[in-house]
Amino acid sequence: MRTMATRKNFEAGLDKEPGDLVLRQVYADWLEELGFDDEAYAQRWMAQERKRPVPAAPRYFRGQWQWEWYGTRRYPGRPRSKHHAVLPQEVSRLLSYDSAVCGTDDGSAETFGFRGYQTRQEAEADLVMALRRLRRDQKENNETCTTA
Repeated sequence: MRTMATRKNFEAGLDKEPGDLVLRQVYADWLEELGFDDEAYAQRWMAQERKRPVPAAPRYFRGQWQWEWYGTRRYPGRPRSKHHAVLPQEVSRLLSYDSAVCGTDDGSAETFGFRGYQTRQEAEADLVMALRRLRRDQKENNETCTTA
């Protein structure tokens, strides 16, 4: 019961101040102590990379949060998002498609894109899964290289 109350306190703090890097680091330590290693890693990654989901523009998705990314092509005149919401492509390509609203300028993977979620927690949970996949893929690649 105490664990749930504390998790709710951390999440409420991040809902209020999603950019609080110290809170994310403390939360990561707490998660790690309880054995939630993937969640702890994601909280530390967000703090170190200074990344966090942002509320979506009301004209598109009122009340939602989103992650964004940019491909190799650039579009003149397109406003750039706040850097803290823009994920590297190697991470954004691993976000789920199931529960997210997705979009791109022209349907190409090489353009601006986003994934929207109902809550900040959902956006961050998807990041946990993406980072887990990325770390697994990197580990498999390292093992393949050492055995070859």
